Amino acid sequence: ELTAELREMEELKKENERLTELLNVKGSLGSYDYLTARVIGKAPGSWFAEFTVNVGEEDGIKEGMIVITEDGLVGKITAVHSTYSKVMSIIEITSGVPAMLERSRDTCVVKGRASELGDQDTLLDLEYLPVAADVMPGDKVITSGHGGVFPKGLIIGNVAEVSADMSDVRIVSGVDFAHLEEVTIITTVFEEVD
Repeated sequence: ELTAELREMEELKKENERLTELLNVKGSLGSYDYLTARVIGKAPGSWFAEFTVNVGEEDGIKEGMIVITEDGLVGKITAVHSTYSKVMSIIEITSGVPAMLERSRDTCVVKGRASELGDQDTLLDLEYLPVAADVMPGDKVITSGHGGVFPKGLIIGNVAEVSADMSDVRIVSGVDFAHLEEVTIITTVFEEVD
C-alpha cells in the first residue's frame, strides 16, 4: 500500500512540475488569454504530429487557436468538437510556419518532418531563406507574425545544421514531440492575412 501511495505521489509531483512550467508561459504571451489542456489521444506512431486535447467548444476553443508549451510552439487547433479538439503540430509534414531568425531577422518558413520517424534530432526544416541570409548553428528561430496565423515572437527552435550552400537547414525544437502530456492554448484566433 505504501509503495502504491509513493508511486502516486511521485506521479503527482511530476505533473505539478509540468503544470507549473506551463503556467510560467503566461509571462511570454503578453496580453493573450490562455487555457491549459491535457493530451488525451494521438495518431499512431512515435510522434505527436496530430493529437487530441480534452477541451472543446464548451471551453471556448475554436479552430486556428495556437498551441504551445513552455518550450515553444507546438501547433494549432484544426478541428473542434463539444468536449475535445484536434491539434496539428508543426512537425506534421504538411505544416508550415512563417518564421524568422532572431539574430539576423531573415525571414523563412519552418516545415515539418514527421514522416521521418526516428529522426529525433532534425524534426524541422528551414525553407525559403533569402539568398544572402545570415544563418549559423545555434541561431534561435521564432515566429515572424507574417500571414497573421501565428503571433510574432513564439520560439520554434534552434538551428542545428546548415549545409555549405544553405540548401539544407535543420532545426531542433525545444518541444519534446514524443512525450506531450499537457499543452497551453492561446485562446485568441489570429486572422489569416492573404
